[in-house]
Amino acid sequence: METTILPQFSDSDALGHINYLAANRWFEEARSPLYRLLFPTFFGNERFLVLVHMELDFSNETFLDQAVTIRTEVLDVGRTSLTIRQTARQGERLCITGKFVLVHFDLVARTSLPIDDELRRKILSFSNGEAIL
Repeated sequence: METTILPQFSDSDALGHINYLAANRWFEEARSPLYRLLFPTFFGNERFLVLVHMELDFSNETFLDQAVTIRTEVLDVGRTSLTIRQTARQGERLCITGKFVLVHFDLVARTSLPIDDELRRKILSFSNGEAIL
């Protein structure tokens, strides 16, 4: 799945580059279609996906006034978690790579939950580009 984001002025720092904190917001926004597929409403759910680990690698500068394309792909679906890779590109330049682990979480009991067959099917449909969003 791809998402296009236009950097905001507030994303930039004193050097004229996009601040590293903006990448987290961009990647989170680009994960929203997956969240909506799995949990059609963000609020009032008894379960959701919670971020438990992230890695970000910055390989090139990013700038204002140039669209950023975020590609989101599911790398692995485990018993209670899934691993996602996201890349941010400006034009042909790979700028940022992120790896994220999300846990299927019971918001009431405050514990991880197994990923059931229905949820796994939806995650895999997203991963294969078959999901209707």
